[in-house]
Amino acid sequence: MRNFKEAMYQAHLLYGVEFTDESEFEELALIGYHDIGNQNVRYYHIVLPVNKEDNSVELPCNVENIEAVTIPMEDYKNVDGINSNGDVASMFTESYTEAMKIFHDPTYAKGKLIHYTRIGEKLYFEFPYPEVDILYEGQELDDDGLPYLTDNEVDALAVYVSYVTKYKEGITTMNANLLEIANQLRQMWLIKCNHARVPQQIDQNMMDTILDAKTNWNRKLYGKSYKPTTK
Repeated sequence: MRNFKEAMYQAHLLYGVEFTDESEFEELALIGYHDIGNQNVRYYHIVLPVNKEDNSVELPCNVENIEAVTIPMEDYKNVDGINSNGDVASMFTESYTEAMKIFHDPTYAKGKLIHYTRIGEKLYFEFPYPEVDILYEGQELDDDGLPYLTDNEVDALAVYVSYVTKYKEGITTMNANLLEIANQLRQMWLIKCNHARVPQQIDQNMMDTILDAKTNWNRKLYGKSYKPTTK
């Protein structure tokens, strides 16, 4: 995987665009990255201590979607109308059942699901739990907190940043030549943006899905029309 710095170097080497402020390039390239629409995500499982002052935890910066929030105990029958602590024996039954689950779904979260409220980058809870387990879907980020890039994404972002920079310079100086160069770079950006949206590697499972979608349409043959014809 490649990073945003490589896109910046490529924009300088191939298109003569140089940035003295690296953060300016990153902000501009992120706009192009969101236009491409790709996200390299995977599931993460973390255990975080709960802040006792406000019953909250701070989420990592790469969280996209939260799948589950649990505490490390099983959800047993804690109210039965007989015992003050509920049916404690059912807790051992639930724990035994959990231990017998060998093959878990990737999104399976062990423990008791709890209520939470998300405000910004924090989760707030009703009770002061010692710690919580969080299963979430997040982007794979580099050390600078930026998404990793593929080869096609690096090519596309280098062109995008060059196009925007040349266009801004042309508008500011009213230079027709720069505006023409910017227009040519824009056409290149549209092409490379489409290339960047295509996976660099298509495995056999993905190809099987593509072929199913291509050759099966309402249980009919691909490329053959079954519309009624009139003479």
